[in-house]
Amino acid sequence: MVFSSTVFLMVFFPLVCGIYFLCPRGWRNGILLAASLLFYGWGEPKYILIMLFSTVFDYANGLAIGYFRARGREKGARAVLILSCVGNLGILGFFKYTDFAIANINGLLGAGLPALGIALPIGISFYTFQTMSYTIDVYRGLVPPQRNIITFGTYVTLFPQLIAGPIVQYKTVAEGLEHRRESWREASLGIQRFVIGLGKKVLIVDLDPQGNTTTGYGIPKRSVEAGTYEVLIGKATAAQAIRHTEYRTDVIGSNTRLAGASLEMIDLPGREGRLRKALAEVQKDYDFIFIDCPPSLDLLTLNGLSACDSVLIPVQCEYYALEGLSELISTLKTIRKKYNPYLDIEGVVFTMFSLRYNLTVQVVEQVQKYFGSKVYKTTIPRSIRISEAPSYGQPINFYEPKGKGSEAYMDLAIEFIKRNRPSEPKKSRGRTRAAEPTKNALED
Repeated sequence: MVFSSTVFLMVFFPLVCGIYFLCPRGWRNGILLAASLLFYGWGEPKYILIMLFSTVFDYANGLAIGYFRARGREKGARAVLILSCVGNLGILGFFKYTDFAIANINGLLGAGLPALGIALPIGISFYTFQTMSYTIDVYRGLVPPQRNIITFGTYVTLFPQLIAGPIVQYKTVAEGLEHRRESWREASLGIQRFVIGLGKKVLIVDLDPQGNTTTGYGIPKRSVEAGTYEVLIGKATAAQAIRHTEYRTDVIGSNTRLAGASLEMIDLPGREGRLRKALAEVQKDYDFIFIDCPPSLDLLTLNGLSACDSVLIPVQCEYYALEGLSELISTLKTIRKKYNPYLDIEGVVFTMFSLRYNLTVQVVEQVQKYFGSKVYKTTIPRSIRISEAPSYGQPINFYEPKGKGSEAYMDLAIEFIKRNRPSEPKKSRGRTRAAEPTKNALED
C-alpha cells in the first residue's frame, strides 16, 4: 500500500483514524500496531516476519540492558548492546549486500557463484536503525526500557513513516508513545499538512528582468545567484536554479542580469528554444510550470512562448489593454506557425475588475465576443491589498487569506484546475458519437 493510492486515502486512513479516536486511550497503540502491520503487509506479507523479529529482538535487548544496568554490570549491558548492533546490521547487510558481494567476487576472482536473488524488504533500513536507536538510548540511560511490547512495536512499525522515513530516535517519541495529547489546533495543523501533500506541485519561472515575481515570493533579487539568466545562457541547469519557498511553490528567480540575455543569446544555437530545453529535465517533477513573461516581445518572451503549451492572458479592463490584446493574438499565431505548433490560449482573465465603470462592461463584452468559452468566469477585483502583498514578499493568499483578492485568486485556481482536469466521457443511453476535435484558439 502506498500513501497516494485510493485505498489508502479513501478507505484505510479514514477508517484507522475513526477507530483510533472512538476507542479508549489504552487501546490506541494496539490499533496503530495492527494498522501498521496491515499497511506494511498489504503487498508482501512474508516480510512482516522479519520486522516482527527485529521488534522482539530489540525489545528483549532493551530489557536485558536495563537489567544489567540496574545491577551495575556494565560489561553485560555493553555486550547486549553489541549483540543488538551486530544482529541488526547483520540482517540489513544480508538483504542489502549479499548479491552485491557475490557479483563482486565473481567479477574479481572469476568465480561462478550463483546470485541468491534476494529481494530487499521495503523499509528495512528505517526500522533497523530505529530499533538500534532504542537500545542505544537505553544503554546511555536516556530512556528507561519499554516494558510494553505493544507500545514498542508501535514505535517500530508506525505506518506514517515506516516505508518513507525519516528515522526517528526513540528518545524523541518515548513520551508521546505513552502520554499523547490531542487538541483541535494540532489536529488542524495535521490536516493542513495532509492537504498540502495532496496539492499540485508548481514551479514558477520568472522571465521578466524586473524580477517582480521573484520578490513577490520573498526572494531578494540580489540573492539570485543562479536564475533564468544563467539557465538561458547555459551557466546553470534548471534544477540548480530552483529555489524552494515557504509558500509551497518553487521559483526560478530573475534580476536585472536577465536584461542582457537577449543580446547574449543571439549567436547561441537554438536561441528561441533554450528555455524549453532547460525545463524539460524538471518537467516531470511538477504538475504545472508557469512562466511569467515580460510585457514586451523580445527573445525572452519568444523563449517563454516556445516553451509553454498554452497562454493565460490577464486583461486589465481598460481600452489600451483591449488594443494590445489584438496585437498579442497576431503574435501568438506567428509563434505557433514558426516555433511552437502546440501553442494554444489557456484562457483570458479580467483583472482590476469593477462593474462601477462603464468601460469595464464594454471591455468584457468585446473580449467575450471574440474568445467565448476561453474567458474565465472568475474576475480579479481592484484591491489595495493585492498591490500591497508583493511589497511584503508574500502572495496575496498568505498576506490576507480572507480578503476579497485572496478569495478571487483561490476561485481562479479552482477554475484553472477544473479546466485542466482530464475530461471523462459522459454516459449515454443511445448511440455514441465520435468526439469532435477541439479547435485551437490560434487556428485561423
